[in-house]
Amino acid sequence: MTIAYLIGTEGPSKGRVIELVDLTEWIFGRDPSLSYYTIEDSMVSRRHMVIRHEDDAYFLENFSSTNPVKVDGTEIDRLYQLKEGDEIEIGASKLRFTFEKPAPVPAEEEKVSTEFTIEEPLPYRFAVKVISGPNQGAEFGLEAGKSYLIGKDPFGCDIVFQDMSVSRKHAKMELDEDGLQIEDLESKNGTFVNGEKIDAPTLLGSQDLVAVGTTSFLVIDHEESRETLYSPKETLLHPYPAEEVIAVPGDALALLQEKEKKPRNWKELLIPTRHLIVASIFALFVFFGVVSLLSLFRSEEVVAESVNSAAQIQIAVGKFPTVAFNYDKATGSLFLSGHVMTDLDMSELTYLLETVPFVSKIENTVVVDEGVWESTNALIRKNPIWKAVTIGGEGPGEFVARGYVANLADKNALQDYLDVNFPYNSHLKDEVYAEDSLRIEVTNTLYETGLASLPFEVSGGTVSLSGRISREEEKNKNSAVSTIEKIPGIRNVKDFVIVTTVSSSRVNISDKYQVTGVSKHNNKNEYVLINGRIVGEGDTLEGMLITQILDSEIYLEKDHMKYKIDYNVQ
Repeated sequence: MTIAYLIGTEGPSKGRVIELVDLTEWIFGRDPSLSYYTIEDSMVSRRHMVIRHEDDAYFLENFSSTNPVKVDGTEIDRLYQLKEGDEIEIGASKLRFTFEKPAPVPAEEEKVSTEFTIEEPLPYRFAVKVISGPNQGAEFGLEAGKSYLIGKDPFGCDIVFQDMSVSRKHAKMELDEDGLQIEDLESKNGTFVNGEKIDAPTLLGSQDLVAVGTTSFLVIDHEESRETLYSPKETLLHPYPAEEVIAVPGDALALLQEKEKKPRNWKELLIPTRHLIVASIFALFVFFGVVSLLSLFRSEEVVAESVNSAAQIQIAVGKFPTVAFNYDKATGSLFLSGHVMTDLDMSELTYLLETVPFVSKIENTVVVDEGVWESTNALIRKNPIWKAVTIGGEGPGEFVARGYVANLADKNALQDYLDVNFPYNSHLKDEVYAEDSLRIEVTNTLYETGLASLPFEVSGGTVSLSGRISREEEKNKNSAVSTIEKIPGIRNVKDFVIVTTVSSSRVNISDKYQVTGVSKHNNKNEYVLINGRIVGEGDTLEGMLITQILDSEIYLEKDHMKYKIDYNVQ
């Protein structure tokens, strides 16, 4: 068996090697539950493409109509056989297809450099530094005398941001003699400088913050001078102003010094009112703190709150009766199984369970039916004889196959295919009908009501009746229509039957035949002479069966068509 490889060359998958082995098909997309290989890229669909291995060859099929897969730059709209060296473009990733096993990348040896490096002067005066957004950390130098287009178009812009909120051509920067200017190019989300939206060309300075979409960058001027400002500490030459320094006589000075040495009585001390208020507040805080601490040691009986975990979980999943659960109290793990209809139902179920406080971990094996029937429909549509068959859902875990095939052999082949490829075949209701069986039932109904010669068609469950009938046959036709509408598989009956009189419902061919004689028996016409030939009821005239000979008309039939010949023999 030939083994192929996909090697990521660009985008989120760059450097990855995908080995196509052990399976017959590999689905690539954004949804890990549906894909063999998951690509975290908003431009990639949930199921974007599939690669199949058939007859020792590899085939690629595109599933995305929004961003089709490209091979060597060409969009793929049908089954494509991959060749050596084909470059597959899926979203922002590029993968190279090869049959040669890629060699392992050798680890680079660490090189210890003992050389001295001399920092070279920067080549550009101005530069922009991205500080937020998908391109965070990138830096772009700006050359004098040039203009730069900013956007997400890699072919038309000089500075490209991989940001969905940035327009293809968002803004333009120009560096000339007057300085660096920026101008918004009528972008969808606008351009902001230092938080203010600009409507005209604006001059930028160093450290200005520019925002385009969710990406922000700083303008840096490498030649701007930066000075460190400092202020010298003031020297206090004297603790008091000069006018407050007073000369004291010697005797007074001695008296003051003696007074200071004499100890004072504490009863004579005056405590300021402000200090008393602060001390009182502090004492209150201490008192309440001690009381609160003592209250902690009061003995009270603690009643354990009983939690009915099963009942609370049942309330959360009550909207989804086909989902079963098993809760492990020891680990706080919740195990889920069953079916939900859509991804929206799964999101709602997950949200409800996250509100249950005691559930710490959810093991979710619930099947989303929508994803099951979508993937199966994509498979059966590849066979043109089943193109009118689709699989849907009547409820969670209840699938139904509806549609029409040409015959019973095609229906049996479809049933065999679903037995092998549909994982929930025991829950699949069969409403696929073979059109040849429906034609037989319609034919039998018309025969039983006496309208066996009435033309009809069956297509896609619709029966179309046509032709002409007499007024006497209209009641039988209405009965036949009511019976046909009750046949399983018949969705609609279109009645195009024209009701006429017996005579007007027949094609008049009197101009081609001349009646020259008539023979009667017991007052009833038995034979007529037409173009020289004697014929009676039950005989044929040029392939037409003579059904009735009246006094002035002869009735004939051929291939469900009715004819008449008028005559008047004296």
